[in-house]
Amino acid sequence: MGYKAMLFDLDDTLLDRDKAVEALFLIVLEKC
Repeated sequence: MGYKAMLFDLDDTLLDRDKAVEALFLIVLEKC
C-alpha cells in the first residue's frame, strides 16, 4: 500500500496528492 502511494505521489500534482492523502486517511480511519 505504501509502495503504491509513493508511486502515486511521484506521478500526481499537489492537489491530486492532497485528495489521495485524504482518501488514504479515511481508509485508515475505517480500518481502526
